[in-house]
Amino acid sequence: MLPFTVDLKGSGQDNALIGWRAKKNTKRVDLERRDYDPLDFWEPMRFHKESSFTLVPDEFYILMTKEAIAVPPSYAAEMLPYDTRAGEFRVHYAGFFDPGFGWSGDNGKAGSSRGVLEVRSHEVPFLLEHGQTVGWLRYERMADVPQTLYGQAMKSNYQGQSLKLAKQFRRPDSI
Repeated sequence: MLPFTVDLKGSGQDNALIGWRAKKNTKRVDLERRDYDPLDFWEPMRFHKESSFTLVPDEFYILMTKEAIAVPPSYAAEMLPYDTRAGEFRVHYAGFFDPGFGWSGDNGKAGSSRGVLEVRSHEVPFLLEHGQTVGWLRYERMADVPQTLYGQAMKSNYQGQSLKLAKQFRRPDSI
């Protein structure tokens, strides 16, 4: 297992985008659409002097791992919680990386895909700090290497990603 940490600095520049906080009571999202304005559903979170912030209980956040994540072709990876005794919070809901995620097929090396974290604290506020370990990646060997690796034959929304919302939301150019 390998630890992963949270990125709360982004580029490190003042006002750099470091995450998104879900707005309450928004309209439903039609999963077939690909053109929603992110500001109708999300509040941008920005780095400003401090590289920490407190999760508000039951708020939902999109954050990013500090590290790039790569899954070799003969493995899959699962995100596991860091330590539930540290407080009741989750950093993933899907929590699974397919064989080839973040892997560069050109040179057989790790690429530059960051893990996007779906974060929620339950019951009590939880302080997060830049670089804090928030989970583990457990790699599992596949019975066989898949014929098509993640992100190769299909246009994947998440291969090579950085901080990114789901594909239903437009890429925010000037946020």
